[in-house]
Amino acid sequence: MSDGETVVPEPEVKARLHEFGVAVPRGVHGPELPDTAGLRAPLVLKAYSPGIVHKTDVGGVRLDLRNADDVARAFGELRHLRARARDLRIQVQPLVRGGRETILGAFRDPQFGPLVLFGLGGIFAEAIADAASVFGVPVMGMAGTAHERVYTRRGLEFWAEYYADLDYDDDGGLIITRKHVAYDPAEAAAGVERVVREGVAVSVSGKEIPMRADTVCVHSDTPGAAELAQAVASKLEELT
Repeated sequence: MSDGETVVPEPEVKARLHEFGVAVPRGVHGPELPDTAGLRAPLVLKAYSPGIVHKTDVGGVRLDLRNADDVARAFGELRHLRARARDLRIQVQPLVRGGRETILGAFRDPQFGPLVLFGLGGIFAEAIADAASVFGVPVMGMAGTAHERVYTRRGLEFWAEYYADLDYDDDGGLIITRKHVAYDPAEAAAGVERVVREGVAVSVSGKEIPMRADTVCVHSDTPGAAELAQAVASKLEELT
């Protein structure tokens, strides 16, 4: 990792895994569109940078690319990420099918020491729907995403959620950081009011984006979460 980076770039992780004998997909990467000659289609194109933790949340993944034209078009579609991600780079690799997708991570917490994360990877809306069906509970997620499509198709009650303490990109995707930053309670409450009254949120670049919310989330690990939640709750009471 370079100085100041908190997320190890995916190609670096794969290189290290390869050194330990773990099979990884062969790929190419770089700041511009890499040469994909020699890679067997279908391909996957992914964006990565120190500012992108979850690629799918920022629309940074394109799947099932069949030829050079598909790859070039996908590369063009990801250019918008340069506005918010420094040192944006592109990785292309063969699409891997089958198997079981998992997530594995490690972190050294100053309080708890070494921590290891292991669980289901990818977008597992179907697995969540299976569990919700058993308990008969509503499910929450972002409107207009796989959450809503899968849950409503499965006949579940879906609650669209707005995140008062997270930023949104111009496409309506969440900008996820590993450590939450503080938000001004009054500004957050004003943002909630616009979502409720007008169905509009504002991205980090100032663009108005459609937003639907049946519930509002404030994360407990956001600095000043109690004050932020109180301001949001007061605004919602005022609106209802």
